[in-house]
Amino acid sequence: MNAPTMAGSPSTDMEALQDRNAVLAEIGELYRVKSPHSSREFAPNATIVLVGCRGSGKRSLGFIGAIHLGRRLITEDQYFEEVTGLSRKSFLSEHGHQEFKKKNIYALQKMLKENASNCIIECGMGSLAKEAQETLKEYSLSHPVVHIVRNFNRIRGLLNLSEDEACRLEQADSVHRSCSNFEYYNLHDPSCETNGTESPLDRANPNYSFGLKDAKKDFSGFLDFITNNGHGLAALENPLSIGAVPPEQRQYTFALSLSLSDLITSKVDMSELESGGGDVVELKIDTWTASMLSVISKLVAVIRRQIGVPIILSVVDLENHTRPDQPSVGQEARIPFTQEVAVILLEQGLRLGVDYIAIDLNFEDRNIRRPLSEKGRSKVIAHYYDGRPPTCGWLQPDRLALYNRAKSFNFDIVRLVQTAKSSKDNDEIKIFWEKTAALPAPHIPLIAYNSGSIGVETLVLNKIFSPVTHSVLTRTRTPTASRLTSEEALRKLFDKDIFQPLHFYISGAMVSYSLSPAMHGAAYKVCGMPHDYSINQTSSVEAFLRLANEPNFGGSATNQPLRMDIVPHLSAVSYHAHAIGSVNTVVPLRALPSSTAHSLALQATEPKRSGPCVALYGDNTDWIGIMTSIRRNGSPRNAVQPSKTTGLIIGAGGMARSAIYALLRLGCRKIFIFNRTLANAVAVAEHFNAWAGQLRFELPIVTVLRSRDEPWPAGLRPPTLIVSCLPAHSVENQPVPSFEMPEQWLQSPTGGVVMELAYRHTETLLVKQIRDLRARTGQAWVIVDFLDVLPEQGIAQFELMTGRRAPRRTMREAVIEAVRDDPPASPPAPIPTHQRPLSTPPAKKKSLRPLQENAPKMAPPPPPPLPPTRPVPPPTSASSSVEIRPMVWADTRRSAELAQVAYWDTALSRFLAPLRGAYPIEHGLWFERRLKLRSLSPRNRGFVAVADGEVVGYMQCARLGEDEGALQIIKEKKKWYSRLVEWGYGTYMKCMAWAFPDPSQSKEALKEFIKAGVAEDEKHWKGREDRKNRWYAESVVVSEPWQGRGIGKKLMAWVVAQAQKEGVVIGLEASGQGERLYRSMGFDLLDRFILLIDETEENVGGIMMWSPK
Repeated sequence: MNAPTMAGSPSTDMEALQDRNAVLAEIGELYRVKSPHSSREFAPNATIVLVGCRGSGKRSLGFIGAIHLGRRLITEDQYFEEVTGLSRKSFLSEHGHQEFKKKNIYALQKMLKENASNCIIECGMGSLAKEAQETLKEYSLSHPVVHIVRNFNRIRGLLNLSEDEACRLEQADSVHRSCSNFEYYNLHDPSCETNGTESPLDRANPNYSFGLKDAKKDFSGFLDFITNNGHGLAALENPLSIGAVPPEQRQYTFALSLSLSDLITSKVDMSELESGGGDVVELKIDTWTASMLSVISKLVAVIRRQIGVPIILSVVDLENHTRPDQPSVGQEARIPFTQEVAVILLEQGLRLGVDYIAIDLNFEDRNIRRPLSEKGRSKVIAHYYDGRPPTCGWLQPDRLALYNRAKSFNFDIVRLVQTAKSSKDNDEIKIFWEKTAALPAPHIPLIAYNSGSIGVETLVLNKIFSPVTHSVLTRTRTPTASRLTSEEALRKLFDKDIFQPLHFYISGAMVSYSLSPAMHGAAYKVCGMPHDYSINQTSSVEAFLRLANEPNFGGSATNQPLRMDIVPHLSAVSYHAHAIGSVNTVVPLRALPSSTAHSLALQATEPKRSGPCVALYGDNTDWIGIMTSIRRNGSPRNAVQPSKTTGLIIGAGGMARSAIYALLRLGCRKIFIFNRTLANAVAVAEHFNAWAGQLRFELPIVTVLRSRDEPWPAGLRPPTLIVSCLPAHSVENQPVPSFEMPEQWLQSPTGGVVMELAYRHTETLLVKQIRDLRARTGQAWVIVDFLDVLPEQGIAQFELMTGRRAPRRTMREAVIEAVRDDPPASPPAPIPTHQRPLSTPPAKKKSLRPLQENAPKMAPPPPPPLPPTRPVPPPTSASSSVEIRPMVWADTRRSAELAQVAYWDTALSRFLAPLRGAYPIEHGLWFERRLKLRSLSPRNRGFVAVADGEVVGYMQCARLGEDEGALQIIKEKKKWYSRLVEWGYGTYMKCMAWAFPDPSQSKEALKEFIKAGVAEDEKHWKGREDRKNRWYAESVVVSEPWQGRGIGKKLMAWVVAQAQKEGVVIGLEASGQGERLYRSMGFDLLDRFILLIDETEENVGGIMMWSPK
């Protein structure tokens, strides 16, 4: 064995010099194939392009993405053949290389141009051509272009390449970086290797997978992030859920710190870090390694899959870089890293779609602005660390100056850290926290703490992203007093009484055999929470309400009969629970320390503490477990298609309701239900059909099958989604259900998913039947049981009850272990009702919405989250100039965004577009189409208000009538070519509106509104001679930050002057709030009208008329 080489010896320095040269060469390569500048902000429906080498998995990922986003998948090879009539190989053989090269570029450009929205395009190896690279680079300015990368050893094995061939392919693939603005590392998915044979317990093993299960989850999440898909829905549907609030807005969150140097030099099983880790993971690039960008890409992919939390990417000072195995080298071997290199590494994080990057505030301004301008949906943290602070460092003016510097750059979060020299620093940082809180709004979320063993207290009290380690990591490095695990940090918060121990329960008539106490108890332990979870066996609503009134009541899972019986006693329920008609989770709402109000938005951010319960909130998480399990186990061949896919539900209890809702959320619109008691099935079907009718779905969405002897309905596909919700034990003295599926309902040639939800029973009659059918016919039926579903709903339940991220792996393992230790031998017997000593009287029964008389009123439900639009910059000064100019085609998109925001939470929008919160993109497209069609009309004129190059307001008006003035207006605009454009684009837009109608709108409501509006118009204008020939001011919209500056009057100036010139009147409809503006401009009130939308004052408007003096 060779003796170890001492640092600084000749051989060490020689190796370091070689290392330095290799790294410098790689840095040069980074500059050569640098990613193009991109804001990474796109239209939500912008087509996504996938590029990469052969074997990277573009086709499979494209298929996954198309299904997930509901888009069309186009492959370059397929499109080339459609354009030329020949395959690439045949075309090359017949026409030669030069002609093939030209046709390849032509086909690529045509494909991108003609499919600019709502598609996923998979590019073949033609993207390696220089001309193709330039085309894609330009396309990336307005569209996501994603470079798919993969471990090249796997690609080499997959394509059977020699080492030289693999190296050439890898080198060629690197140029895709220069024409793409995103990157996705296609991590190997072991589930694609399953051979189709299952163990007797099928889905009981949590490691069992259907093909590409992990890849579906990973890539779908990546696409959701870059497209903003579903953003804001969680806050609307369940304001108390963790997903409703960004991590930086929740209190006392932790960031699990992972250093690249530790991950390189030690073998860490990332999956072990998921339980008891942080709310986010910070990946610190603190050393250089070969193939740096690939290493970062793979680590981000592994963290996403194994830990599953948001990621912060930061770059520590690399100026003194050494190899991990060489802690010290000579000065000449040091690598001269620059800020530019650090920025390239951070930009790699933006390409990977990480949630946060951290930029050093010491960087030059240009190196700060560059990543800020390219961040897209990622958030940027301003970071500053002072390792040698002066005396009273936190009280120095430069600390607040750093905070204000971060504000001036519009950072999303600011992080200030200094090394603590004495306990006095801990007192001074509390003064700094108070100072920043007292600064004028807006406030940037602040991370501020002292590092080192002395500063541990401030690290615990810091409210956002306090750095923590993990017990797994302390095995591989020396633990220090300044490194707390999240478990230790949380225990300290309980010790300081910031968090308080609470009692949680599962309540219902038959819950003695529940696995929930084991599952939740294991989660509390690994997280460091001194909570307890007990069985509360009761059928009494009154007993449950007495329990809920105890000050330490934290929440309860509910089972029958409480799932529906408790609903009238809840002050608010989630959107899901309202749709399902039952709850499986009840949590208390507390009076907050700052006030007696308890708005749901504030409840979601506050620490969970004991205290008086002023109201109860209900949710249902069962559907989450069902939907997640179906998504995980469904095959691509059976992807849900709303017009074709059918589902079948067996049973009519609370779980059956959740199953129906889960299928609806998956997109299934043809659901059948069968139950032994017909009346119960009819009641469930009527409930969902009534709910769907309110949302203007095509009815019926749920149909009752009245007999097992019924054939499957003609004209419909056999079901591919089957959920059995029958209990495995007696309920209310009824015999245990025993169900065998009729063969005529199992005729799907592609199989599907059969979910058996019998609690603690994996070998039911249905499971045996499906397994036998699969063996006889070869149909690809996948069996899923309660062991797959229970942890998923329990995870959501844990997070709702505790306000903390659930240790998912721990909870899944706890369920499996509990079943193995105590398998069910027979149906459980009832046990005596559990009741804790009660000191409060029974709660009064109350309606679904109002609270008890002595409790504060619930804040009204918030409007749907605003659509993802670019913010309008506020005026930089009181003298900010505003230019009024005619509206051009390019202004319509921005004007549509302003209109959508302006009308978002009005009575009219609530009436006409009840689903705008669920379909904000389509709702915005309706505004855009409307403005574009209006701008094409020769009768219409539009004007925009522009400030600092940004549209901040617009006005559209139309000339009605056939008099000389109207004909002149038409003549000015209606040239021969404009007629052609109007007809062509108008026809196209109308076809698009017909083919892709706005799902946020209610057709029936629109018809009612138009009918009422016409009647009101006729009533108020009837008999007036000036009605026929007039100007009509259709809409005037000014962004809120710019209101009150006279912009509305300026926008109206042209039509006022034009009407005076022509000697005609202007008619307009305005809300009551707008009356003052128009009166100041000389308008006279013609009459008031009321359109009964929701019988509030918001429905009152005035039809006004302006007459020339």
